[in-house]
Amino acid sequence: MGARMEKSNRRIALIGFAILMVGLGISDSLRGIFSGIFQTHFALTAKGLSTIIAVSYAGNLCFLLAGGRIMDKIDRKKAFLGFLAVWMCAMLVFLLTDNYYALLVGMFLAMGASTLLNTSITLITPFIFATSPAMIVNVLFFTQGIGTSGGQSLIGNLANDFGGWKAVTGVLFAIGVLAFLIILKLQIPDSGEVKKAEKDRQGRKMKGNYLWIVMVVIFGVYFIAEHGMLNWFVIYGTNALGLEQGKAANYMALFFGGMTVGRLVFSPLVDRLKVFPSIALFSVISAVLYAAGIFSGALWMLSLAGLFCSIIYPTLVMAIGRLYDPSQVSTMSGLIISVASLFDIGFNYIYGDIAEKTGYGRSFLIMPAAMILFTLLFVLVFHKRILNREQA
Repeated sequence: MGARMEKSNRRIALIGFAILMVGLGISDSLRGIFSGIFQTHFALTAKGLSTIIAVSYAGNLCFLLAGGRIMDKIDRKKAFLGFLAVWMCAMLVFLLTDNYYALLVGMFLAMGASTLLNTSITLITPFIFATSPAMIVNVLFFTQGIGTSGGQSLIGNLANDFGGWKAVTGVLFAIGVLAFLIILKLQIPDSGEVKKAEKDRQGRKMKGNYLWIVMVVIFGVYFIAEHGMLNWFVIYGTNALGLEQGKAANYMALFFGGMTVGRLVFSPLVDRLKVFPSIALFSVISAVLYAAGIFSGALWMLSLAGLFCSIIYPTLVMAIGRLYDPSQVSTMSGLIISVASLFDIGFNYIYGDIAEKTGYGRSFLIMPAAMILFTLLFVLVFHKRILNREQA
């Protein structure tokens, strides 16, 4: 591929991925924003809301477990477009049906495909933007944050009934179509052939390597901390703090707005500080602000925590690439993130019961506790890499 074609290909990738990431950001925020409307429209208990969230994370588990292997074995472009088509089908399910069980099916497909697309973009980007992958990954997560934060603020204040849900999912389907048509023109390098002997050797190595289990726990605890904010803060704010839904949605939007800005502002530091030290530094600051904001009731501190949470997840995904052979990064990323989603599934399935028994005020304390635990685990496990500023 010539220099001119490479430049054009990078432009197509950046535009297509950015448009899609905005859509994925909006999509991922919908469960929390529409939780009260779902509760009213379908006459759900807190347990019913928990089921919606748990099913969506079950989609993460199934899609990532299979999707990582698919990305390593077949043409990346075909796999990626297939994942995008599934996400678009989920939007159609939301748009064309009015049934609680159809909603569950749609959530399973939408969240599974969304997480797989998100992870795939993170892993594909270094093949297209070889000179500055960390910067581009965080810029793309910045665009996703625009969708998440903008969606939470705008939709949270305007969506007052189930008709708003239909309108939003219709817009997301249109975004999916546009991204599909752009990415259709993109050239994505194939995963390549790996000799059987090499596969066998790596397979034996992976079976004896328990680092992936440690990474599962680290990812899983972080998922509880971040996704708990995404899924439960609005209902926590309205029930425990007495906030109006719009105001609660605005506080959540500030948290994820901070994540959006942080990914743009702090992304150059990842290359400078290196992967593991960056995660450690930002995790410590985030944990302090997260806990202080919730325990003291100073929600502005919680919003500020989002700024420093910004680079944690995309850099965690990149960290997997520092721990495993490039030919199996997609497989291991899929394995780690999918199994870690069991934390999300289990937690969100039981959180409704916990909230009903203890109240949203006490139950929400789990979120900052999870952030503190994540920070401690990461620093203890990777302290040598952190102190030595190792990236490879």
